[in-house]
Amino acid sequence: MKAERDTQFTYLGLQTLYDRYFIHSEGIRSELPRCSSCASPWVWPPTREPRRAAIEFYDLISSFDYMTSTPQLFNSGTLRPQLSSCFLTTVPDDLFGIYSAIRDNAMLSKWAGGRND
Repeated sequence: MKAERDTQFTYLGLQTLYDRYFIHSEGIRSELPRCSSCASPWVWPPTREPRRAAIEFYDLISSFDYMTSTPQLFNSGTLRPQLSSCFLTTVPDDLFGIYSAIRDNAMLSKWAGGRND
């Protein structure tokens, strides 16, 4: 990890990470910018060199050449690793199906919008 890249953040950017994205427990943050930028637990496409792929991914994120979606920043490395920003769903044409779809979509929204620490 390249600690000097932590200094590339503006004050507002660092404060936003601290307030909204860093994993915390009882008000104590357990991440630094360089740690949170490499938390994504998957590599696509699958590779025989996951370490190399993880380093390449870290380099892209930490240099600001690529930014992940908000759910990835919120949820990577947590017990609820919901990494998607968008969902396509279908709704059956009956009362039970409609309310079931509303519940399912509410649960997707609950965990995609942030952590519930």
